Amino acid sequence: MAIPPASTDTATAVLADARPASHRRGAPRSRSARASLALAAACAAIAVLSACSAIPPQSVTNPLGLDGQQVTVSFPAAVAIQAVQGEGAGTFTFDDFTESLPLKPGLLTNTVALDTTARLSGPAGIDTITLTDPVLTVRLWHGAATYDDAAGDARAEVTLQTTATIVYADPSCFAGVCDYKYQSGPRTLGDLSLSGSNLATVLDILTQAPTPNGGSVSLTVQGDPDELAGRTLRFTLDAEEGELRF
Repeated sequence: MAIPPASTDTATAVLADARPASHRRGAPRSRSARASLALAAACAAIAVLSACSAIPPQSVTNPLGLDGQQVTVSFPAAVAIQAVQGEGAGTFTFDDFTESLPLKPGLLTNTVALDTTARLSGPAGIDTITLTDPVLTVRLWHGAATYDDAAGDARAEVTLQTTATIVYADPSCFAGVCDYKYQSGPRTLGDLSLSGSNLATVLDILTQAPTPNGGSVSLTVQGDPDELAGRTLRFTLDAEEGELRF
């Protein structure tokens, strides 16, 4: 009598039973398999951490509280042949960061520019004002009424210096003052940059109590013509744009 061939199901079952126990469903994994999985998980974690260095720059608005602050530069009443040096300063308060910082950045920048209008005291008569070599100094602190009274680890200073030449003209005068319009030159003075220990101090000021924080900004410029002597020139700062780099 002919013997019927084995069914496909039976052959499959035999082959399945012939597999090593380590490959059967539900069988415990070998130590080498578990080690491989652990290594893969560790590599994945390292990849996530490595990605932190690739975090793109993050925009922040008015990080140092400078935007909209006014600085009135005084030109001393002295005889000058071509130009007269003026300087002025102002103080302000500002609140802590509202943005959360899950990682500490390595660099904080704040772009600072002069507004399109500057106000000169005194009577009409000067058609054009030329400013050169502006130097902007910013001080930040908390926990005290003034920068000098603040603890050394609760205050910081940063300076921005440029050789730019900026021209204001087309005055509109009324009630003893004249408003001048920006005409030419780099209205943007540049970027205030904070890094290292200076940045660490500023981040403490911006993210930790007490608040509000104190700030001061001073501006020194060379002004021409010499008829500026004895007058004041008021600027408003445009400093809304900031950036964090990790």
